[in-house]
Amino acid sequence: MSKIIVLGGSGFIGGHLISKLLENNENLIALKHKNPITLNCNTFNGNILDSELLDDVIEENDLVINLVGQIHENSTNFIDANVFGNLNILESCRKKKSNLILISSTHVYGNYEKLSPVEDDKLIPKSQYGIIKLVNEKICKHYSSTYNLNVTILRLSNVYGPSKISGIIAQLFNSIGDKKNSVTLDNNGNQRRDFLYIDDAVSGIIESIKKIQPGFNIFNISTGIRTSMMELAEKIEKIVDDKIPIQLSSQTPNEESIWANNEKAKLFLNFSPKISMDQGIFLIFQSFKKRN
Repeated sequence: MSKIIVLGGSGFIGGHLISKLLENNENLIALKHKNPITLNCNTFNGNILDSELLDDVIEENDLVINLVGQIHENSTNFIDANVFGNLNILESCRKKKSNLILISSTHVYGNYEKLSPVEDDKLIPKSQYGIIKLVNEKICKHYSSTYNLNVTILRLSNVYGPSKISGIIAQLFNSIGDKKNSVTLDNNGNQRRDFLYIDDAVSGIIESIKKIQPGFNIFNISTGIRTSMMELAEKIEKIVDDKIPIQLSSQTPNEESIWANNEKAKLFLNFSPKISMDQGIFLIFQSFKKRN
């Protein structure tokens, strides 16, 4: 492998991944698009919708990590980055015989109540996010089987950490003790998610880099543990010793339960999450106190 190319390095996960790769003295280059990359690494300017740019940057035997196209408020941009951008990446990898790791999501499973889904279980996403991620995975599978590409899909569960400014955990922390800034919890606070601390998410990606699998492979990078939104709020209240104003809604706009079984990643990638939900919240609290 000549170098690692990180696409989406300015995002929450990308920034932490680049930092770890630099610690490991990896030869890497990161795409810089709209947002700056403040870490001291080699970068190139551009957009994954520019196929010629990707052809120029990607070389034979490179490893491309596609983190682009996480949740985006603009549906058109989200679809472009996930579908058309990933097609451009796959085309460049095909031409240069390079490997690809696509960061996907456990949202592709949809609602699973009784058992945590494994990688070959039925995929029934309800949200637009999950549906588009599933489409992207299918395109990757087609390219892998048709052109003999090594493609690894990593389905990450809900990643959180101290520097993440979006998502339910950030909302809850920002509402501590502020009665005018309440947080609405759908399904009366009973929606459940599999929360994965950022260091564990990065660890899963690093392990997949070390152990590139031939052909097309999918791994759940998750904890296999569900936490309801109400349980999450109560955990935060206990650690910060303060109240969070909560509004309960009976609406359930998306899946009630999203989680995933991580046994395959444990077996093949030596992946094992280390940070519990309580530990993760405490680490966020420490960071929160420093900022406020």
